[in-house]
Amino acid sequence: MKKNTCINTLAGHTDIVRSLCLSRDGQTLYSGSGDKAIKVWDLKSNSCINTLTGHEDSVWALCLSPDGQTLYSGAGEGIKIWDLKTNSCTNTLIGHEDSVLELCLSPDGQALYS
Repeated sequence: MKKNTCINTLAGHTDIVRSLCLSRDGQTLYSGSGDKAIKVWDLKSNSCINTLTGHEDSVWALCLSPDGQTLYSGAGEGIKIWDLKTNSCTNTLIGHEDSVLELCLSPDGQALYS
């Protein structure tokens, strides 16, 4: 029986990785960390292609829209909505009394649950 082996390590965050989200095509990985950043990884080249910053707290949750154009991230200050075409935060949803630890998007992308 073949043992499981690590095929690669993606290094770049300066704190613990708390959340991961994979694109539907399996080519891009998003990671959220205690360093308050979201890294965008190209899995073909195994390199970080972008870093999204703007959270005030650890990034606990990530969720990608069905079309792969919008990323939702949950942290202590609420949920940020990222336009992945421009790599910019377009909105912050507030109202939680504590950190947002989980996110789930409906299959049609019309409802976000936290």
